Amino acid sequence: MSALVSPDKIHYDPTTYVGYCTPTEAHNKHVPQLSSSGCGATAVVNSLLLLGAIDKDSLRKVDHSCCILRTRANEAPLPQYLKSRYNAGCTGEELVESMRKLLVKNRSILAPRVANEIESEFVSFRDILLYEEERQKQLGNGGLRGGNRGHSGSRSAVSNNSDKTSTTTTTDDSDNDIQGGMSKSEQQHLLAEYLSSRFQEHWLAIATMNLQVIGNDAWHHQIVYGLDRSAGDSGPSASAAGNNSGGLLYLLNPYETCTLSEVVDYMSTESVLLIKQEDVLSRVKRIGADLSIYEIDLWRPYHVAEQVAEMVAAAGTDEGGNFPFVIIPAAYVPGFAFFRRRK
Repeated sequence: MSALVSPDKIHYDPTTYVGYCTPTEAHNKHVPQLSSSGCGATAVVNSLLLLGAIDKDSLRKVDHSCCILRTRANEAPLPQYLKSRYNAGCTGEELVESMRKLLVKNRSILAPRVANEIESEFVSFRDILLYEEERQKQLGNGGLRGGNRGHSGSRSAVSNNSDKTSTTTTTDDSDNDIQGGMSKSEQQHLLAEYLSSRFQEHWLAIATMNLQVIGNDAWHHQIVYGLDRSAGDSGPSASAAGNNSGGLLYLLNPYETCTLSEVVDYMSTESVLLIKQEDVLSRVKRIGADLSIYEIDLWRPYHVAEQVAEMVAAAGTDEGGNFPFVIIPAAYVPGFAFFRRRK
């Protein structure tokens, strides 16, 4: 992701920028992460600040304990630890639930009538692409491709075949098919169109993204409050023009910019987690392991017990580097939670 920047370092073109608010407004109103694994709760609280439901003076009175926040069971035996990693923090859908709980619990300190004014919904990345392509057709743009498609977007598994996280699909901005789906440039264009229309309707967004793609060990929630397409052509001709970023998105926690191309990468993965070798080996001998977790229907296709056995057998040998991760399922679905004040 792009480097952190101060408010005076973020520049945008007001003729091409569209957003819920300006970068300066977002910077002045937001607060940093509230707790460990608390990126979701932080995003929901910052949404209240940007929506004008509360201000920083009343923030200390806000009780955000009702926000869904599951922590990692770091001291548990390996299977229980892995199960806690499956849904640590919260999912994108649960951001919506947390907002509803937060509004009810803090009704007395919110701006008048706000609790009844805020509407919200979660839309997966896949559904965004499907919806926006159909909308483009209805607008007379003919869509980006001919024919009907029963799915959209590349859904790549995150692989563990090296010491760095990578995706198994192509990430270049060509117009070639990606695993039978649409090209990356098409995804960038459709996502830009969708977010632009949402911002114009006064929605604020929280992205759920898989940052394992860049070596982090978790998924992450970040507010997306603006889009500036002047940073790059997000249309299908981007690769021909040699401008592949697709535009800039403006985010909080941290306060930064991120290219549309990067976000498409973070949202084009399967719902999985890569658990690092050191996190597995440091817990594998702990007493009290509940091995039945590996036999849960959702977990069975991943053969986690076999993965762990292979990693343990290779540890300390020349083969150890061939097993840097254990892959487990994840509860997270890439997409956006949207919030606005109903008027």
